[in-house]
Amino acid sequence: MPWDEPLALRGHHLLCQFGYRGHGYSKAFTDNMTAVLTHLSQHGEHLVSLTDTPDILCRKFPADQPNHCHTPEVIHRDQAILDRLHLRPGQVIGWSELVERATQEFCSEDLLTLCSTCSWLPLGYCQQGLSAARLNQGSRPIPSVARGLEP
Repeated sequence: MPWDEPLALRGHHLLCQFGYRGHGYSKAFTDNMTAVLTHLSQHGEHLVSLTDTPDILCRKFPADQPNHCHTPEVIHRDQAILDRLHLRPGQVIGWSELVERATQEFCSEDLLTLCSTCSWLPLGYCQQGLSAARLNQGSRPIPSVARGLEP
């Protein structure tokens, strides 16, 4: 993992991090997401390069599953989230600032429209995680799997 350079993250993954529970599309995907989110939660100053295209998390999407990383609806979701945060693809910003902005800007009800086609939305993890982050403003979310929370 290139921990000494900005990590490319797409817009919608800024919201996914609130609900991550250690589950994913495959073991490799889950291991990668856990490593990335754990690193960022422990190093809030780490820079993130924003994108609306496949990112460091998409790299581990399993080849044997239908890949949604390039679909227009996911790219639109990335753009909508970045627009709401007054950010743009290519911008580099610190992780803690991104989390703070997302926590202040979005509420759990926003996910019902922004993420309406996401297969993870019905589980309610992201809504729960975002609500909890809004209650604890000022503290960075730590991946739920790292905190030992069960789904």
